[in-house]
Order: sequence, then C-alpha cells, then structure tokens
Amino acid sequence: MTSITPRLNSSHPRKNGRYPVVIQVIRHRVKREIFTPYCLSEAEFKNLDSLSEIEVVSLYLDKICRELALIGYALHREKGEVYTCADLVDTYRGRTDMRQLFAYADSLVSKLQSTGHSGTASNYCNACRALERFVGGRVLAFSDFTAQCVDDFMDFLRARGNCENTAVCYLKQLRAIYNKALRVGIVKEDLNPFRNQSFHCVPTRKRALPLKELQRLIKTDFRREHRDVCLARDLFLASFYGCGIPFTDLCRLRKEHIEGNFLCYKRHKTHQLLRVRIEKPLRELFARYADPHSPYLFPMLRGFTDEDRGYHSAKDRLSKRIRRVGELLGMTFSLTFHVARHTWATLAHNAGIELSVVSSCLGHTSEKTTRIYLAEMDTKKLARANCVVLKMVTGKGK
Repeated sequence: MTSITPRLNSSHPRKNGRYPVVIQVIRHRVKREIFTPYCLSEAEFKNLDSLSEIEVVSLYLDKICRELALIGYALHREKGEVYTCADLVDTYRGRTDMRQLFAYADSLVSKLQSTGHSGTASNYCNACRALERFVGGRVLAFSDFTAQCVDDFMDFLRARGNCENTAVCYLKQLRAIYNKALRVGIVKEDLNPFRNQSFHCVPTRKRALPLKELQRLIKTDFRREHRDVCLARDLFLASFYGCGIPFTDLCRLRKEHIEGNFLCYKRHKTHQLLRVRIEKPLRELFARYADPHSPYLFPMLRGFTDEDRGYHSAKDRLSKRIRRVGELLGMTFSLTFHVARHTWATLAHNAGIELSVVSSCLGHTSEKTTRIYLAEMDTKKLARANCVVLKMVTGKGK
C-alpha cells in the first residue's frame, strides 16, 4: 500500500508564518517528501479547496499526486510489490522534483507564461538550456549546483565563444531562479553558490547609423529584388519615426492606440505610458500596412490568437531580415531593430536636444532612469524633439 498526501513541512517555518507545501510519500513504512514551489499557512492549507485565491495550489497538488500514482502503477507492473518508496520518489524526481534545478525552473517558467511574463520565462529557459549543455543533459540537484559549478559553467561559456555579457546574463537568470528556491525553502542560504559572487556586464559600444547611412536606408527601393525585406526595413523606420519604439511594442500597436495626432501606448516591458505625436513619415507607414479587418497597425500578429506566440514568431523571422537589409547595404556591423532606438537618440543629441528629452525616449543608463524622466517629461517637448530629428533626416514634418 502506498500513501501519497500533500502536507505542510513544519520543520522549515518561514518568517511570515507559512510553511513549505510538500507531497509526503509512504510505502513499506518508509517516508519521503517532495517539495513544491508553494508555502501556505495552516489556515490556508486547511481551506485549500474552498479559497479561490489558492485554487492554483490545489490544482497543482492534485496534478502531482496523480503523476505519482501513475508512476506507482507503472512500477508495480514492472517490479510487482517489491518496488520501494525510493523507487517511486526517485523516478518522479528525475522528472519533476522541485529539488532538481531544472524541474523547479520549469515550474517557474510555466507560472510566468500563464501570467503573461513571457520575456522573463524566455530568459530562464535560455539560461537553463545553456546549463543543461554544460552538465550533459543529466539531472542537476540544487545541492550539486555549487560555487565551483558556477565558476566551471562560466569557463564553459567562454570556451564556447559566448561573449562576457551573455555569460553574465545567464548567471543572473540562474541566480534569480536560485533566490526564488531560497524563498520557498527548497534550498538553504548556507549552500547558496552566488552568496559571495557578483557579476557585471561589460559596457558595449552603442550602435547608431550615421545620418547618410540612415538616409540611404530610407531611399533604397527593395521592392524589385528583395521584397522579403521590405517589412523589416519599414519597421526599422517606424521605430525611428516614433522616437525609438521598441520592436515588441511595434508588433502590438493597435488602431485604438491612435488618439487624434498622437500614438498613445504602454511599453510592454515596463507598462510605462508613452504619448508620441504621429509625424508624416510614420502616418504613411500606418497607411501602407492598414487592414480594415484587423485591430493591429502592422501585420506581424494578424492571424495569431496568442500575442506572445505571434511576437516570438515575428521576432525570429524579421530579425534575420533586418540583418539582411544591413548586408545588402554593405554595413560593417549587424543591423538590428534596437539600432533604430540608438540612432534616434544619437541624432537627437547631435541636433542639440537636451539630454533629458533624449533620455525620456531611450534611457542611456538604465530603465529606472527612463521611467523617472518619462513621468516628468512634457509631451510638447518630446514632440518638438522628434519633429527636429525627422526634418533633419527626411525633410518631412507634420
């Protein structure tokens, strides 16, 4: 007989009065525990089935218990009554135990995706995939993820040719995953491999197109021989014409975001409200891609019911095509959509526009600084700045 029961682990109390939720497995009088990513108070646990705000926990626990039961049936068919509690738990842990780093990361990714945080979920996935390559695809327990393992992983990334900032980014994501595991009691602080380590990105040279190169990009007609890159080029220009609109926001722009002569939208990344006057070049691009049957101003998400899925599909496809545009024009560095943001900021600064206005569009130091400036910036100043830049480049204003 096998007992599979959710319970609170009272030996690991949290400061807020909650306890880690575990699945207790008992077979042949041997007891094992499987940690979950949740902590609850005794009152919350007793009312697990009646409190709507923790319904997700109840569903998760039911799912784990069903999986354990299915593993038990499979082991019984394979080994008969002789299979042990360790056989059951170890088989499960090899797949989904929260004490395994990759299993815990998977649970975080699922929750992030379900709550609309696809960017963070993608960052976690990329870091874990790199770590999986390092360990050769084997299961990695948190207890095996030591400071020495972190150092060896960093050396592995450098040896594979990853740049320093990519390696640092991966380690920061893994540290975030580890810190979440710390907060729910899956691991202990004295085992933290990041405790005495710090990681810093190396400053990189910001790419920006010189004025003549930008004008050449605008004037080149790709429609005859390279129609496949036309949309990518136009999106680059739309970003530039809109004070450096990020690609993720371009994809999600809707007709409802146009309010008279202004484009009013929230940054997908920061939820900061932006208000940009629509100058003539940007209005022409909206007209070029207009579709009366779609709510979107540009075509990237048309036909997709899932915005995030459509965005990632468009990003992969169009990132390659904008690089192709750079190659066709003989540029010496890789052209990306982010270059449009830096180009606008550089030309604006060179035109004598005050740094605070430029910072409100791009943020030269950090996203936090950008948000501070945006909260205080006069919309008219921002509109005048964009008008100056566009007249300098295209000769067109309103």
